[in-house]
Amino acid sequence: LSKDADDKYLSAEEGGEYPERQPNTKPKFLDESRYCFGVMMKEVDGEMQGFKQAPFRYTGRKMVGCKKYKARESAEINLRATMKGAWQKKRDDDGVMRHYDETGATDELPGGRFQLRWPGSWEEELRAHCGKKTPAGEALCCVTELMDHVIAEGDRLFAETLYANTWIIFHDALSQWWEAEAQEYLASKGFPKSRQICAHGDTNAGTRYEEGLVGDSPECCPLDSNLFSDFEYGIKQHIAITCELPHDDENKFSIGTPDALDSTFERTWEVVPTSQRIVQDIRRFPAALEAIIAAKGAKVQELDNRRGRRATKRFVPHKCCKDAIKLREAKWAKLDG
Repeated sequence: LSKDADDKYLSAEEGGEYPERQPNTKPKFLDESRYCFGVMMKEVDGEMQGFKQAPFRYTGRKMVGCKKYKARESAEINLRATMKGAWQKKRDDDGVMRHYDETGATDELPGGRFQLRWPGSWEEELRAHCGKKTPAGEALCCVTELMDHVIAEGDRLFAETLYANTWIIFHDALSQWWEAEAQEYLASKGFPKSRQICAHGDTNAGTRYEEGLVGDSPECCPLDSNLFSDFEYGIKQHIAITCELPHDDENKFSIGTPDALDSTFERTWEVVPTSQRIVQDIRRFPAALEAIIAAKGAKVQELDNRRGRRATKRFVPHKCCKDAIKLREAKWAKLDG
């Protein structure tokens, strides 16, 4: 909007001047922001309340199953074995070429040079290298890392409840999650399929969906059906509220770069969706399941709430919007006269 020298709104025809244009970020080949979100509800002081897990961030990495990730680890270990350094290569009596240094043969250690250099933390170091693009391959994230996060957050949220040791996981039909190796890992952590929402008993027995999921069924997942719609709405509102803050203001919400989008995601998630909405949508699951059973597994059209339509959307902005809201109110006051 154009203003005069006294910072009052004045049309350009009457001599008002427009402010300097804010810098525009126009990235080429923009990377994605990648997250996993989760919600739950529990009784607090006699009332059901909704809670959110800390978001799992894997921006810049591709989620893969156990087989692909192990192959990536092997490639990274083998890459280090071929690099020049203090290690010497020679052929042993059995005819096998091995790399040696003063501590022993790297090939005899599962972690190779990673294990030699970081004996107590080589697995973490290897994971960090596999999470970056290197000559050995692209940046990857193993689904077991996501599983560890989900379990840790569930244990935290269900602590000191009747379900502290029996709570269950619902994840969608992500193929990496339901791979045999990933399910074996999850079972080793105390979460066999009996502690996951999936087809049990005679349901889908003898089919490819036995002890699994039939695919993306948004009516059975509050996040997919409605809460992500709230989340998207909250993101747009925060961006609109803070649009006039300086480009480099840390309170600004933006989607200009992956880092800015990550910050926008994480701060919005703190306030959207609300506890009330989480409880409301989780409670829809039993009714949705009964309707699907009554329809003998066929799609139930009226349950297809993928757009998350609501008559009204309630929105409480993040605390970072405090200064931006004051700026906006002052602007509106000037416009009012």
